[in-house]
Amino acid sequence: TSTIDGAQGLILDAGTLGDIDLQGIVGTTALTSLSATGAIITLEKAVTTTGAQSYTGATTIDGNLTSTASGAIKVDGAATLGTGPVTVQTAGLLATDDITFTSTIDATIFGLQGLILDAGTGIIDLKGIVGGGATPLASLSATGDTITLEKAVTTTGAQSYTGVTSFTQNSGAAINSGAGNISITTDSIALGANITGTGTIL
Repeated sequence: TSTIDGAQGLILDAGTLGDIDLQGIVGTTALTSLSATGAIITLEKAVTTTGAQSYTGATTIDGNLTSTASGAIKVDGAATLGTGPVTVQTAGLLATDDITFTSTIDATIFGLQGLILDAGTGIIDLKGIVGGGATPLASLSATGDTITLEKAVTTTGAQSYTGVTSFTQNSGAAINSGAGNISITTDSIALGANITGTGTIL
């Protein structure tokens, strides 16, 4: 129910039926790593490690996820952004400082939660639909060496992609920013679907 600190790694395994609820800040003194496996994982505050973070299960993210030295951050399961904007950031100094979401990413409330992903020289791979159905994100900003969007991305506001960006979805779903701008800063773009919105493509 409170903070978790110390320069050691932490593994939490509640199996496929148990839940994990981290109610306090994790890593005021950064952990070396964190691995959590459960049916439902709730991160109510920020999590800071010097190394990798891994979450396997349906994960609600209410605070920023940060790896400060080296290591990837992976969410393997449906992700929901909690009460406010969320930043997921690796140190970005190594090619292995990746950010991966294997399933959907949704807001809790229509257009209220934004997401910032910063992998530096690492790779960002979003494998599931982002902001689908009735819960689009407020905005999405992604920075990485390579950014891969494997499914549709929907926001009510701006989208920004900085890095070699591939839109690989083949289901006909679009990248939709509502009234917000779409900004792509890269030397290479691969399109596999439509990009739509009433804002501007920069």
